[in-house]
Amino acid sequence: MKLISSAVTALYVGFVAWSLYGAVVPIETYVFRMVHMGFIFALAMLVFPSSKREKHWTRALDIGLALLGAATIVYALWDLDKFIRRSTLPDPADFIMGVVAIVLLVEISRRAVDITFTLVLVGFLLYAFFGHYFPGPLSHKGYDLDRIVGHMYMTLEGIFGVPLAVSVSFVTLFVVYGTFMDVAGAGTFWLDLSLAVMGRKSSSAGRGALITTALLGGPQGSGVATTMSVTPVMWPILKQAGYSADMAAGLIAAGGIGAVISPPLMGAAAFLIMQFLNVPYWDVVIMVTVPTLLYYLGTFFIVEIASRKHNFVPPETTGKSAWTVIRTQGYHLISLIVLVILLAMGRSPEDSAIWALLATVLSSYFSRDRTQWLTPRRILEAVAEGARNMLPVAALLAAAGMIVGVFSL
Repeated sequence: MKLISSAVTALYVGFVAWSLYGAVVPIETYVFRMVHMGFIFALAMLVFPSSKREKHWTRALDIGLALLGAATIVYALWDLDKFIRRSTLPDPADFIMGVVAIVLLVEISRRAVDITFTLVLVGFLLYAFFGHYFPGPLSHKGYDLDRIVGHMYMTLEGIFGVPLAVSVSFVTLFVVYGTFMDVAGAGTFWLDLSLAVMGRKSSSAGRGALITTALLGGPQGSGVATTMSVTPVMWPILKQAGYSADMAAGLIAAGGIGAVISPPLMGAAAFLIMQFLNVPYWDVVIMVTVPTLLYYLGTFFIVEIASRKHNFVPPETTGKSAWTVIRTQGYHLISLIVLVILLAMGRSPEDSAIWALLATVLSSYFSRDRTQWLTPRRILEAVAEGARNMLPVAALLAAAGMIVGVFSL
């Protein structure tokens, strides 16, 4: 088990390092996306077990499937030029490997996402095969398995399509950037700032939770990561104020999920918009600003209504003013400022993310708490944590590529 754990950590580091390398050095498109997919195959099978009741034979099965998934990528890369040319008429070996890759990706979606999405995915694949049975405008001539497998596995229209490109090019870098900020102690900064400005009213605890998720969610760009980061800190405060467990969980989750539309990072969908509509990243940031403000304003009103209904207890003050918090911990804003300025100047999202990561590492040394310094060891830990947060998103985007592939077919 320790060997597997070490292997997973090494794969996590390689998973992120590949995206960082691709952001600095141009890599052939097929190779860039396929290697990323190879990491997803290997990691997803090892990180998300086939059964909750883990036994020796199930662990052996997961390892075997991880190796099999990686083998489908090695096979494709072995003679890539000829592999690409055969996409309309796959060889028997191409067909077998393609079927294996598609089936494994469906299984990964079941493990890493959920059964509902998996059923939708399977429904689209069946639609590609049985389309001639559908009525009216939904009907099409139908495609045989060779054509479907070739399109999904051997072109840039299926598994290795735009969603996977978004995963390897943009989302990985920004998710890791959010993790770097969290490891450097930015979560504490946002929490202290929200507690300093929320006042002492019955709605103050709810306001604090909401403001904290809003401030932390923008830089993290992940609803799940934001919710998980805020919950351990805010739950005791909300509980003391009189919130039930369900109410507190609902509030923090509602605030956290706003991260997927909150600038400057947003979620994977923002990068898909950028790629599909061919618009600059900065334009997408401008587009989401008003919806984000409206979302949190609406949630803010709900917090106010609930606090008046339940007459919650005001939280204890920390004694810190907003100016004190900014003066002592405001260095966490440096990387965000760097990111926003570079994006406004028209630099690519990848380039901006790289510089923001570097700014986060350097600014962490302004902290008086040495445990928040991003030393080489803590950088590796942050990289692994970022990859862990990114894996379900990457699996979802890779599987979504097949849905897009059905439309393009």
